[in-house]
Amino acid sequence: MNTLLPHIPIIKSVTDLRYKAREIMEYVQGEGKTVLLTRDSDPVAVLFPIGLYEAIRGYIEHLEDARDIRSMKTVLARKEKTSDFIAFDKTMRLKHNLPDYVRHRPSK
Repeated sequence: MNTLLPHIPIIKSVTDLRYKAREIMEYVQGEGKTVLLTRDSDPVAVLFPIGLYEAIRGYIEHLEDARDIRSMKTVLARKEKTSDFIAFDKTMRLKHNLPDYVRHRPSK
């Protein structure tokens, strides 16, 4: 399985980040390395290059899209009743406690 994250990050303390921020950012931006930040030897955060962040987000979106497609194929295969997008969107927003989109007036 191909992974996006490096196996062995550079480990730095939060105190190191406070005093050596420029050096740590060079690891991340300049060398493309991942840095694991710790506080009292406990992991608290991870810094990694923006390109890796975007790749991870894209991969997650791809997985979510694939899951949604499988779900829709199941609904269609069972010949279940489907609804229009607006009704589906409203149901999902209520289920996941998400706000409605801002509604725009139609242009004249």
